[in-house]
Amino acid sequence: MAPAVELTEETIRSVEPVLMGFALRQVRRPDLARDLVQETYVAVLEAKSRFEGRSSLRTWMVGILSRKIVDHYRRTKRELLMDVPPEPDSPTKFAPAPPAAPDRRLDERQAMAVIERSLESLSELERMAVLLVDVEHMERAEACNAMGVKPTHLRVLLHRGRHKLRKALQDAEIGPPEGA
Repeated sequence: MAPAVELTEETIRSVEPVLMGFALRQVRRPDLARDLVQETYVAVLEAKSRFEGRSSLRTWMVGILSRKIVDHYRRTKRELLMDVPPEPDSPTKFAPAPPAAPDRRLDERQAMAVIERSLESLSELERMAVLLVDVEHMERAEACNAMGVKPTHLRVLLHRGRHKLRKALQDAEIGPPEGA
């Protein structure tokens, strides 16, 4: 099957905003996100002759990027395992949030902060599933393809990720979004 679009530099670069947004939400560091997107471009250029057009260019490139992100976290995890553990009384990166007054509802900005903190606590696959399906509005079949998981596994990842996010919002005195 021939690709649905010709893979020119222009068509590949047209997906950059999507890739940067996805990478930023995953790694939370603009410099690292740019590096991962650049690695994705290199991989796309090396593999463009194998692109068959069975998925959209965007889905194909997000899939490559998601594997680059997973590889990054695997490398980081290995490096961390080799490091000396921190002293037991060293301060943690995030202090627990003070409990909210029962009659206080958080505004949208505060809710987004809770969601962003909670996204960081999800497993890599749960976070990726939630971001692809709920934020990027990717079709489930495309998300499965991009993540390399089966539909039943994606359903479990979405359920767990959404449940953890909903619980974090409830704990912060914010009700789940409408329709959630």
